[in-house]
Amino acid sequence: MKHLHKYKIADLIVEVRHDSSILLQNGMKYAYNTSDKADIEIEVSEDRISKALAFNKSFDRDYAEYFVSGMDFYQKIIPYSGFMIHSSCVAVDGKGYLFTADSGVGKSTHTSLWREYLGDRAVIINDDKPAVRFSGDKFTVYGTPWSGKNDESSNDKAIVSALVFLERGSAFAIEPIQPDKAVSRILPQMLRYIRSENADKQFDL
Repeated sequence: MKHLHKYKIADLIVEVRHDSSILLQNGMKYAYNTSDKADIEIEVSEDRISKALAFNKSFDRDYAEYFVSGMDFYQKIIPYSGFMIHSSCVAVDGKGYLFTADSGVGKSTHTSLWREYLGDRAVIINDDKPAVRFSGDKFTVYGTPWSGKNDESSNDKAIVSALVFLERGSAFAIEPIQPDKAVSRILPQMLRYIRSENADKQFDL
């Protein structure tokens, strides 16, 4: 039987009815005891869990529910000027740096080096799917419990200072890129199947 859990994620009250042990474990640091009405409500049906299992044979039921609940959160955060992006985010002195790339390029390896060299100054906000929200004139990045099987995340937030696209190369280098090229690189790292009512808002962000 699924149980109701409340979390505070990205400064939103999120109510999830689930029995995923992974989400239960990862969500402990986001647990929020309140009688206030939830901003976001999530419940994954057994039919959608079955479809996720058929889609990816490496999933078990527990992970499938965890995975789909994360996709639901992504859809439901868009009206709150938010989105999730496949990236590893590290915060240093209140500034957040998101590193994105295709799987296997080295996002986690890169951010772990920040901790190695900067020690406690560097905090991993989320190693897989941080949430980002826009307010006023700035973007803020938040940890979420949807952080992969290793749960590298923290219930922290930081002002986004940079989004970096990692590539493998023979020498160390960093260079700015123009917005049009950035957009074409950002989109593949975001949710690809957006509900029609959220599409315009997502592209505005």
